[in-house]
Amino acid sequence: MCSPRPFKITGLCLLSVGLLSAAQNPEVIGVALKVENDLTDCMEKRQLTFTASASVTWHDGGPYRIHYKLNVKGPTGGYNQFDEDWTMEQQCAFDPYLVPLVPRTGAKDYALQAYATAVDEGGYYTEMTSNTLSIDARRLWIEEFKDAGTGKDWKVCVGRPITYKGYASTDVGAHSWYWAMKDHDSEVWEVTTVNTKLGSDMSIPYWNLGAVSPTKHNSDFGDVHGTVYTQCEDSEENTYKLYSTEMEGNPQKAKVYFDAYLNINGEEPTTSRPPCWYVFWKDGAVVDGMDSYGYVQHEGWFGVSTATSKKFGPQASKDSGDQMILHLLNGTTKPVGASHYLYLRCVAITILHENYHNYLLSHYGESTDGQGDSDQIPDAEEANPTDRPYFPPSLPNNANTFGIPTYSGGGYEDQEARARQVETGDTLPGIHPERDWAAYVLNPQW
Repeated sequence: MCSPRPFKITGLCLLSVGLLSAAQNPEVIGVALKVENDLTDCMEKRQLTFTASASVTWHDGGPYRIHYKLNVKGPTGGYNQFDEDWTMEQQCAFDPYLVPLVPRTGAKDYALQAYATAVDEGGYYTEMTSNTLSIDARRLWIEEFKDAGTGKDWKVCVGRPITYKGYASTDVGAHSWYWAMKDHDSEVWEVTTVNTKLGSDMSIPYWNLGAVSPTKHNSDFGDVHGTVYTQCEDSEENTYKLYSTEMEGNPQKAKVYFDAYLNINGEEPTTSRPPCWYVFWKDGAVVDGMDSYGYVQHEGWFGVSTATSKKFGPQASKDSGDQMILHLLNGTTKPVGASHYLYLRCVAITILHENYHNYLLSHYGESTDGQGDSDQIPDAEEANPTDRPYFPPSLPNNANTFGIPTYSGGGYEDQEARARQVETGDTLPGIHPERDWAAYVLNPQW
């Protein structure tokens, strides 16, 4: 309510003083409305103080006060009278107005409008109407959360910069923000500390994956733990909080990915610290059969097998354009397969290939004693193949019957020829691209 003057000159006082001939009646000839700090936007649920100022011409008669009214239009409906007061003052500060919530229909703001009226209490003159103020009432919102390098919305990769952008009123302090990736009761992914409205300096540090051994599972990736949380304070120190899943009409969760070719420390892989593709695809059974494989960091190797072990090499998941499957019977070559899931198919093909090496060596033994050549295939099996119906006979006294130049001089060319034929002759292990959370271009989920 408007505050009265500290004292009031009565009609009796006027007569006794003798300086004023009569009480006066105000004719309001204009009125202006202002809001504190000339705000043009504000947060929902905060209080606003509106002040009306009247321009007045005084006439004899009265005494009369000025009758002020404040009318406000919120997010729904028309104007409603919020407050009124009577005062001798030419300025009136109305009661604080609590800004209504932004409707939870997917909107992030609305136009709050207000105007004032003023007239003499006696009603002798015309009621005057002020200017209309329009204030953008806002709710806390997340406008951007994405991989900074590719611009992919609501997709982020461990160790890579994240672009983020909050939406709030301009009186929210530039450094009063807080960001996290957490749901109401869990925080699986910890992000670097940032306290600004927007930027690209956020990331999910690699220590989230474990310093020595993996502390995350393949099932932790994707959007299962992808809720983004933010909060901020306005100039009145009101705190606003938001989970990305609460953005009605546009709820969001970020999908978390990993770099396939770095290890869990974000470094170049080693035999003891294999690449993330091996760690998480194996953990998540993204390709059937990976569970029986180890890993060896030897550049150029797709895999290596003995009678008792099978291991992937770094090339097993890569397609550099030269991963071709030999068709030994007609001398042609064939690409691995379709562009989608190509890397998963490479792993599946490597499993077929190395499984045959492992079978042959464990079934027939690794020794070449008593054989006419060094390919470790028994002479009788070479002359009359029984392992696969599609194997052509090979020469018992020639380790490179088919003249494969790639393996010339290795001494086991015919064994390699069989393993290559298995790549196309046997059924590929199952692949599950819906479980693949590696951030590479041929992953449709990325």
